[in-house]
Amino acid sequence: MKTVDLGDKPEACRLILERFRQALSQRSDSMAVVVGSMNADYTVVTDRIPLPGETVVGGPMSILPGGKSSNQAVASAKMGVHTAIIGMLGDDENAEFLEGHLRQCGVDTQSIGRAQTSSGSTIITVDAHGENTIVVSPGANAYLDEQAVEACSAQIERARVMGLCLETPLPTVLKSAQIARQTGVEVVINLSPFNQQAATVLTSYADVLIVNELECADLLRCEQENEQSTQTITVDSDWHIIAERLQRLGFSKVCITLGGDGCVVVSQDEHNVEPIITHVAVPKAAVVDTTGCGDSFMGGVIAGRAVGMDLVSAACLGSIFGSYAAQGSGAQASYGTLEEVHSQYLS
Repeated sequence: MKTVDLGDKPEACRLILERFRQALSQRSDSMAVVVGSMNADYTVVTDRIPLPGETVVGGPMSILPGGKSSNQAVASAKMGVHTAIIGMLGDDENAEFLEGHLRQCGVDTQSIGRAQTSSGSTIITVDAHGENTIVVSPGANAYLDEQAVEACSAQIERARVMGLCLETPLPTVLKSAQIARQTGVEVVINLSPFNQQAATVLTSYADVLIVNELECADLLRCEQENEQSTQTITVDSDWHIIAERLQRLGFSKVCITLGGDGCVVVSQDEHNVEPIITHVAVPKAAVVDTTGCGDSFMGGVIAGRAVGMDLVSAACLGSIFGSYAAQGSGAQASYGTLEEVHSQYLS
């Protein structure tokens, strides 16, 4: 397994960021589209996550913009890539709040629809170590149907890359992927929240798959139904076996995020049937809150692929932005612009 070490090496991070900046300046067609969820995040910080049935005292409740797809779109847009979102908001005050914030971050919001219900929301608990628990209430996100996506097909066709996750109905995700595939748009799928049916039906449409270590273990159990649920995946796992199993499932380009241990990228070149496995060691950070870091990583992958970066370089870009996000509170509120992130590595 190869290793790209971004740990305590600001020069390596600068190189990735400068390569991205150069590629972005040279492409006039670096457009991305994200189809999916927008949520209001109700977040409370506690000393520790409560056990089942336990009550703990937390700090003040904050309401921040979130939703996996919205997070991913904001992360990509803040990096300078023209990014549009296709989704559904409700008829409540949160709808105005969420759409206004997206526009403020530079996201193209013309393909957002409205449903006569509440907007999506998320209940998040963050402990003293920055770890979190998340419960999602879909709200208007559940009303994003196939017809709504078809009506925005022109927006999809203009993009180079599409980002998808599973916080909207599966038929909608599948229709989005089908439209993208028909028009040559690369499809990046975040298999989260994990859904075994989705893993099966989306195999033919995922140009790049993004999962965390838990989702990857769930995915591998789809291949071997009798496998014990206790399997854990770490940076020290046998990645050649994991890569081969992912390929048997139909996924040849995969980014597996491992939290503070960075990510492992499984790829394949057209001249080699053997998988290429690369470990990207994440830049060191003083962690405040990990909420939305995975989405920031995916936003980086989307942005990198939109400007033509190879998958490992795009994963390095995502790792740099994810590490930056971990140093702030909330999801979108912690995301930096390209200039802000770049300045962190100039000293």
